[in-house]
Amino acid sequence: MSVAYLLGLIVGDGGLYALRYRGGRTEYRVVITQKDEGVVEKAVVMLEALLRELGLKSRVQVIRGRSRTEVRVSSKALWQFFNNVLSNLEGFQPSERAAFIEGLYDAEGDKSGRRARIWNKNLQLLELVKNWLSEFGIESTIYLDDKRHGVYVLEVPSPYRDRFFKLIHPPQPPDSSGVHEWINEVPTVPARGPANPPPGAQSWDPRRGEKSLWSFTAACRCGGAGDAERRQEQ
Repeated sequence: MSVAYLLGLIVGDGGLYALRYRGGRTEYRVVITQKDEGVVEKAVVMLEALLRELGLKSRVQVIRGRSRTEVRVSSKALWQFFNNVLSNLEGFQPSERAAFIEGLYDAEGDKSGRRARIWNKNLQLLELVKNWLSEFGIESTIYLDDKRHGVYVLEVPSPYRDRFFKLIHPPQPPDSSGVHEWINEVPTVPARGPANPPPGAQSWDPRRGEKSLWSFTAACRCGGAGDAERRQEQ
């Protein structure tokens, strides 16, 4: 596992929030939402390890709802860290790409195991993942699955399904958290704005109006996770 895996979870079904409250108070959040308790536990362990590596005192909060669990860290430094990683998304190395795809699949993939599919409203993001898979020798297609809600799906056909799952679930060597190699390698770049804020707060983009990599990945925050779940449960 790696920081890239966590980023896949965040982009797939979470968010990087910069929240402005009345009175001038500001809060920065890193959020992952999940139904799968196994993924929740894994995300908590990895986030706690990352906080230790970065020397941050923030704690990981687990907020359980009726159908979903939110994993939340309130930390400007961690928010900035993931924004920096996100800005370098297209420069990921092969192992980082595989880990990101795994996180994205855990966030918005078909959990039945019968088909290899990832849903998202962000067509540009899915096209990037499709190109990455092609470089791994895995063919895939993208099509509009829900015209009303604008939800696309990337699907790996059956001849390549085993290769896909071997890519995202390779044998893990000991101490394979993948945290160490990221700490000193993520470039320092201007932070990008957050996605949709929770009720009761406002979000803002300090570079509003300027195109950025975050401008297309941020759309994943409202990428129709509920629609994807509905399809998986059918």
